[in-house]
Amino acid sequence: MMIFRREWRRNRKALILWSLSMGALVLVMMSVFSQMAEQREALDQLMGAFPEGLRQAFGLDTLDLADVLGFYGVEVYPMTTLFGSIYAVILASGILSKEHADKTIEFLLSKPVTRTRILTEKLAVVLVNLLTFNSVIVLASVLSFFIFQDQDVDWVLFALLSLALVLLHAFFAAAGFWLSTFITRSRTILSAGLGLVLVLYFVHIAAGMADSLNFLGYITPFQHVDAAVLLKDGSLPVIAWTALPLFILAAIAGSYAVYRRRDLAV
Repeated sequence: MMIFRREWRRNRKALILWSLSMGALVLVMMSVFSQMAEQREALDQLMGAFPEGLRQAFGLDTLDLADVLGFYGVEVYPMTTLFGSIYAVILASGILSKEHADKTIEFLLSKPVTRTRILTEKLAVVLVNLLTFNSVIVLASVLSFFIFQDQDVDWVLFALLSLALVLLHAFFAAAGFWLSTFITRSRTILSAGLGLVLVLYFVHIAAGMADSLNFLGYITPFQHVDAAVLLKDGSLPVIAWTALPLFILAAIAGSYAVYRRRDLAV
């Protein structure tokens, strides 16, 4: 557990900063819900003035901003998906590449530990950090429901959104972890990871803005955990609970396969 403890300490500060920032963002965004719900008619008129494509892209044509989960799905959930995915890919992609950038890989390889153990303990740190990060988001969300609104919350639907969020973050963490097994430069892997998140997010937005671009939704995980779809159907799309977990497992398996056989530059 030596590697786990070292990585936990090294990534603890970033976890605290990201978690507190996201928790505060959730509370701030939800604090305006009551005021907006009281001005429902004016809010409907404002939403109606938005272009059709924009309303479709952000679920404004499906979700009701005067409903607590509808507001959460439009105002809060997209922030947690995007920023949380950025955190996940930064964490997972940097946890291996830092060893090469800081030259600490020489120290690890001099110890009686296998590459499999190195990957396993680092992956365990990623998992614990992601679960902690998402737990803070869930706790902040639940707290905001009790503080800032007086509507009944459908906790089953909220649990569905939370599960989808964990799946999405795990997707990008697995992708970043896999990329880091063969990209060792910190700046390169960081750029690749952030680029992946942002490109797939904007593909998701583009897919929702026009029916002719709907086919693009199949290539981005953001589309399969979209709040408008989840709250409307009350369940995860088939591709979300099949393809996403399969990709996560494949990326992790690929990480072991690549890292155990590659020549490590020290």
